[in-house]
Amino acid sequence: MQSLRSSFWDLPIRCTIVLYLVNSVGCKPQIAQAPLRNGSYYMNGKIVCLKCPAGYFVKKDCVISYTQGICKMCNPGENYSAHETGLNSCLTCTKCRADQEEISYCNITKNTVCRCRKGTYCPTNSTSTQCLPCRSSCPEKQVLQQTCNSTSDIVCVPVTPDPTVYYILVSFGILVPAVIIGICAWFFCRKSGDGLIRIRKVFTKCLRHKADSEEDAKEQFLQQENKLYMTNYLTKDEVIASTFSIFVALVPSRVFKKFVLELGLTKNEINLIKQDIRATEEQHYAMLSQLHRNQKFDVNIWLRKLAFIKLDNVAQEICTRLIEDELFERSI
Repeated sequence: MQSLRSSFWDLPIRCTIVLYLVNSVGCKPQIAQAPLRNGSYYMNGKIVCLKCPAGYFVKKDCVISYTQGICKMCNPGENYSAHETGLNSCLTCTKCRADQEEISYCNITKNTVCRCRKGTYCPTNSTSTQCLPCRSSCPEKQVLQQTCNSTSDIVCVPVTPDPTVYYILVSFGILVPAVIIGICAWFFCRKSGDGLIRIRKVFTKCLRHKADSEEDAKEQFLQQENKLYMTNYLTKDEVIASTFSIFVALVPSRVFKKFVLELGLTKNEINLIKQDIRATEEQHYAMLSQLHRNQKFDVNIWLRKLAFIKLDNVAQEICTRLIEDELFERSI
């Protein structure tokens, strides 16, 4: 009887030893791998953990693959995380400098937005972040075309000639060649029976040239008048991420592959992305991210490519959206 009672009390200890030995030789339960969603997981050693949502950070990593650890919210006004994150701390909120003004407060999902004070600017394409004083006026024989803003000094252009003189010169330049062409055509018709047919061919060619010129003008418009510069309201990564989302939303799905191919993405890269990701919008976002990794990001080149594939109306819509969302500014 005493031996039976002793065996009963030793049972939990023996079970614990057996479980320890089973775990030590690797006999652990296997967890079926879930498909990785692009950018939603991070590695904790050999364990794949689900990232914490925007506004949180990883307080404790997961111990079982494809699960989420313990997430903790960032401190409002002190730090933030703008996207899903696997970091063990939030990012510190930016403090605006003395030469800047704060236009948007920091919250748990968005950093502080600062810009140069009125009367100063900081060029977006400059390596310096210092705000410079704007010029008060244009030099002699130049007039103001654009006022100073937070990212650009005033823009001055040469004074244009008197409009009356300009129109006289233009009219004279058109009238004289037209008279010469008319005389030549009349003379040619008299000498040749099929003169009218040949003249029609000449005018057809001229009209075709005019259409080509319109396309060139459209291309020039996107290259010069609509050239965009990144604002300094947000970090570069935040601007690029928001820009990707706008392109994904506005570029039609039927031509998205053609668009990224024109930008330099290979068919092999596109196929690999489609194999890893099922959702169409996530595929398109991943394609743009791959382009950014392959080459320097330039939103003006992307807009020109849209015009090249006959989507200039989409390019203009995207351009307007980028400016309205204060991601880019136009500088002529």
